[in-house]
Amino acid sequence: MGGLVTFALFFMIQQMIVPGDPTELIAVRGLPIDFIRLQRDPQLTLKKRALPDRPTRLKAPSSMPMLTDKYVPAPKSLSASMQPPLSSELGFVGPPLFLFPGEDMDTVPLYRIPPQYPLHAKRRGLEGWVDLEFSISKSGRVVEPVVLRADPLGVFDQAARAAVIKWRYRPKFDQGMAVEREGLTVRIWFELQDE
Repeated sequence: MGGLVTFALFFMIQQMIVPGDPTELIAVRGLPIDFIRLQRDPQLTLKKRALPDRPTRLKAPSSMPMLTDKYVPAPKSLSASMQPPLSSELGFVGPPLFLFPGEDMDTVPLYRIPPQYPLHAKRRGLEGWVDLEFSISKSGRVVEPVVLRADPLGVFDQAARAAVIKWRYRPKFDQGMAVEREGLTVRIWFELQDE
């Protein structure tokens, strides 16, 4: 059945394309078209173009003072060291190998990102430290870091806070449930190291 329908469709399409009687073609009469080729000049004339004038250079305004930076050679390497806020009696740092259901466990640092050394402090050759206090949420994120003390004051605070916010911890477990931990403190050192 499908073959018959397909054959019928092809036959009808062919009948639409093929013209019927060739005598039915109407001759189109009109003006004849003559193709005339024009002669061109054998010599081509090239246009000569002049280059534009060079722009005049503007002079720097003399009323503005010239600022110069004092060159301070940068140290070859930078480091910001930190003391962990948590300690273990045995000296082990890291998550436990296994945890039984209902077992209590304190917060464990999973990873800590070192802070970026502030550029203005690096140029001036400043070193120092920042003491921070923060809380750890039930999900293990650092919440509300607050600067307690800093030396020098206000130089490394923002870099220390930005680094601590990126730290992740395994939260404290109490009776098998994750709980928020408050009042953790850490001292972050900013030291220039020459190699």
